[in-house]
Amino acid sequence: MEVALQPPRGGRRTGTVKRIVAPSPLRETPQCPVFDRCGGCDWQYLAYDGQIAWKRRILVENLQRIGGLTVDETAVTAVSGAPYGYRSRVRLHRGPDGSGFYARNSKEVVAIRHCPVATDGINALLAAAADGTVPRIADGATLVDGGEAVYRSDRDRRSRIMFADVPFTCATAGFSQSNRALLPELGRLMAATVHTDVLIDLYAGAGLLPVLVATYRDAPVRRVVCVEPDRRNTAYITENIAAVAPTAAVRVIPRTAEGAVSGLTADSRTTVLLDPPRGGLNKTVRRWLLAAAERSAGTAAPDIVYLSCDSAALSRDIAALSEGYVVESLTVIDFFPQTAHIETLAVLRPRVAEEGEEAGRPV
Repeated sequence: MEVALQPPRGGRRTGTVKRIVAPSPLRETPQCPVFDRCGGCDWQYLAYDGQIAWKRRILVENLQRIGGLTVDETAVTAVSGAPYGYRSRVRLHRGPDGSGFYARNSKEVVAIRHCPVATDGINALLAAAADGTVPRIADGATLVDGGEAVYRSDRDRRSRIMFADVPFTCATAGFSQSNRALLPELGRLMAATVHTDVLIDLYAGAGLLPVLVATYRDAPVRRVVCVEPDRRNTAYITENIAAVAPTAAVRVIPRTAEGAVSGLTADSRTTVLLDPPRGGLNKTVRRWLLAAAERSAGTAAPDIVYLSCDSAALSRDIAALSEGYVVESLTVIDFFPQTAHIETLAVLRPRVAEEGEEAGRPV
């Protein structure tokens, strides 16, 4: 391919593809007519099987380069769903030609009346907005397709999301997962890895991860501690968990993870759930997890179930935690087909020395 290089920025250079000289067998024609302008998707030209393969490869390369791990790519599993029509949460912006999404690397708004990766419910609202048959959608409004209805943050304070007949309530304007169809499979994977009945969720949102574990676990969850500073979502945590684990004792701590861990204790009876922002774990959180392992030489340290939205940050965090934990499994959860976004579920177990050998099953 021929590439036009951009000036160096931040120690690296980027480029824009000008011409494909010899197309790959995996290259496809993007389904979206504004793919070349809209910043929502960047991989529609790549066949879906190729997208999954490359996401696994990028994850492994980051784990090796940044995390210093020896990783067998065949040991990294992947969970995927529909490559189009999956996105149940979008944020709209208003432009001179109507509502839409930001252009790639720009604040210019590309007007949209149908998005191939969005759900039917989202697209129906986009079309109605373009035709003027619904009240004007505010600039920056978030749309959430909950399965039973489509909610707008400029009108609806809360959204009710349904997955596998489980109701889940969250703030419409707050963060929520954008691929509702994959939540049941994520729940089954998490429930299979959680061996304890006490959960500490350090980045709780509205409590989705504990809800998923409790929904798909055979044994009941006894106690849940949720740390979440955004009060738009903390109001719904107890309600959500009670719907699937009515006997569980729920404690909500309205603080940041780094501000809360000094008052928390985690041991072998506990699983720590992590779903941090893109930047990964704060140093204070990493030190707290390592201290739990060091206090007990691993024998009473908590398990860790880490849902990461950035493989580079995950690799850095795994490297930092490697003195106390080993990686048991890695699964790419393809929440965002047609994009380079990589979501990974990593299960870490305490590192325990037994006659000079490590316990656990490192990847």
